[in-house]
Order: sequence, then C-alpha cells, then structure tokens
Amino acid sequence: MLGVPPNLVELAARAGVSAVPWGPDSQRLLESELVQVRAKSSNPLIRVRALAELGTYGWMRLAADLDSVASRATVIVTSFLGQEVARAIAEKHDLAQVAVHYFPMRPARSVSLLEEPVIAGAVTNRLVWGSVSAAWRVLTRGGEDRMRASLGLGPSRGPLAARMAAAAGLEVQAVDPLLFPELSAEWGVRLPLVGFVDVDRDTLDAISGEDPSLDAWLDAGPAPIHWGFGSMPVGDPRVTLELVRRVSLELGVRSLVCAGWSDFAPEGDEQIRVVRSVNHRAVFPRCVLAVHHGGAGTTAASLRAGTPTLVAWFGADQKLWGGRLADLGVGSVLRFADLDCDRATTALRALMAPSVRVRAAEVKGRLIDPVAATAALADLVERAEARDRWRAGREGVRPAAPELASVAGADR
Repeated sequence: MLGVPPNLVELAARAGVSAVPWGPDSQRLLESELVQVRAKSSNPLIRVRALAELGTYGWMRLAADLDSVASRATVIVTSFLGQEVARAIAEKHDLAQVAVHYFPMRPARSVSLLEEPVIAGAVTNRLVWGSVSAAWRVLTRGGEDRMRASLGLGPSRGPLAARMAAAAGLEVQAVDPLLFPELSAEWGVRLPLVGFVDVDRDTLDAISGEDPSLDAWLDAGPAPIHWGFGSMPVGDPRVTLELVRRVSLELGVRSLVCAGWSDFAPEGDEQIRVVRSVNHRAVFPRCVLAVHHGGAGTTAASLRAGTPTLVAWFGADQKLWGGRLADLGVGSVLRFADLDCDRATTALRALMAPSVRVRAAEVKGRLIDPVAATAALADLVERAEARDRWRAGREGVRPAAPELASVAGADR
C-alpha cells in the first residue's frame, strides 16, 4: 500500500500507482506562514518555536493513518521525514522498518556540515554533527512522545538512530557514492549507499505533465539555460523572471523556466519560455546549463544529464549538494536570496567553459545506473521483510499474506 500527501495522490495516479492520502498537504505546508515567515524569523525564539512545530508537523494525523492499515503489513518504508512515526508504528505492530535517506543524515567522519572548519576539523565535525542530532531530538521529542501516546505507546527512549539500530531497522542511502566516496567504507552494510534511485522512462513521461509544444521551442534555437526551483516557492516570481531575462541577454542564450510550485506568469517568446513542469531526464541533456534549488532528485537529474549546474539554494541539504557539485568540478553554488544579475552571470559564464562540460560528461559516466540503484533498494526492502517473516514464523505472530506499507516523503 502506498501512502502520499493528499496533494500527490493525483501524481501517483498518473504514474499508474494506486495511492491513499496520508498526513498533511506538503505543498500547503511549504507555502504556509509557518515555513515562509516564522521559520525564517530573525527573532531566535520565534524561529525555534516554529522549527519545533515544523519538525513534528502532521505527525498525529500521519500516525493515525498508518495505524489504520499497519496490521496488514510486515515492513514500513519511509523517507527521513516521518521516521519517528514509522518507528512508533513498527513498535506497536511489530514491523520491520526501512528508511530511505536522500542525503547522509547520520554523523559521519567523512562528511562535514561546515565548509572549512577553522580549527581541529575532525573534532569540530563531531561536535557539529552531535549538536545537529541533539537539536533535532530537543525540537521533536515532545511532539514525538505525544504522537506515541496517541498510539498507546510509552515515551521515546534515546535518539531515533539508536532505537532503529537496536531494532535492526535499515537506513538506506539513496545517494551515489561518487559524491561521498568515503562513506561506503565508513558506513558499510549498516547504512548502505545504493545510488540515486529513479522511476522508469515511461513512468517519468506519464508524470512529467510536459507542455507538448516545448519540443518545438527547444528545436527552434540553441540550447537554453534551464531555471527551476521545484517545490521551493519563489517569493517574487516577477522579479525572478526579470533576473532570468537579464542574465539570458547578458550571456546571449535562451532560458527555459520551470515554474514548479511558484506562480510564474506564463511567458513565451524567442528568449524566454515558461512551463509548469518538465521531464528532467528529457530536457536537461538539451540545456547548456541548469540552475535549480539543489534538491536531491534535481541534483541527480542534472548529474545524469551531464549538465553543468548552478545550485541556488534555499535551505536544508541543498547548499551541501551544491558544494558537492563544485567539488566535482561540474557546478557552483549560491544562496537564492543572494542571486542577482552580476553573481548569476559570473557563475554561469564560468560553467559554460568547455572544460566544465567535458568534466560533467565524465562524471555522468561514473554514476550508478538508476535502474541498478532502484533494484538494489528494492532488494534491501525485500530482505528486511524476509527477515521479519522468518522471525514472525518462529514467534507465530504474523499473518500469512501481509502487504507492504509505504509512506512517501517530499524532495527537500
């Protein structure tokens, strides 16, 4: 059984998958006053309270939705967001649990959350990771314990990662080891890296909702720059569109703007084309450059296309993805709020160098194939279910023909 936020049920249907609405509407959340105002407040108290509310947003509803079907399942699969809810459901119904991380979320010696630690890099890195883990625990513990109480469970005991490890839960990294080359050795089978997962071509075509006239526009001139910020709502689309036009004229290129969840006004001429959504797999290879927010899925798409990329990040893991592209020599990174004509033009002109394009093609050829990555993830889920079936058979507590329960998380 597949559960997704209510706003993504129709998307699942276009992919040919029957899904049920679970938890809150993710688009409304990202566009809410909580995310757009309070979580970005300059007042530390307001911001901390907003982050605490955001960290556990919708957990009570999600827990109730999952609880209603969990008795028919043997394994529950979630993304990073919602893991605490899944852990509670797994405990209550004695299920195996698999979490799919789209970015390394656990403390790692080889991944630094700071660009350049000033002193004692290894020690600083441990302290920063520890602080992040502790902060998440502080922000979410109250909400988690209230959610657990609603399921008839006692309070949580210790960090989630430790509880998952104790229960033999599996945290799979849907990340290509090329971007984090030391993590595979550091984490091994405990937190396996399988590569960037993706859907097959037919499914992607079905869900892309692409403008049928886009091919004609792409064929009518030189390769454009792709601009798109996915689920990150752009504060002033009119100003951003004007920035795109100025940069395009400065560089002498066309631009394709993917509106995503932002309210860009329809526009179409020889210089600029605005569309609601695009099939990244089909469009990125036809673009000279890509500019996007640095979400895990979009980053994977530009890497697979061999398209040099400017990451204009908003928050969360996006800045670090941009840094990884820069480290690989195939991209650069700027905060979206700092994006202006001069900075964007300078960054993009550097990425238009032929040597960057050659490097991007080289990196593209070294990535794990998405079909292999997806198959590896599926194998790990099936092994987790098989282990649970074996244990259940010994203990005599599991029904004979259970279903697979899954809850989809957004690309942050």
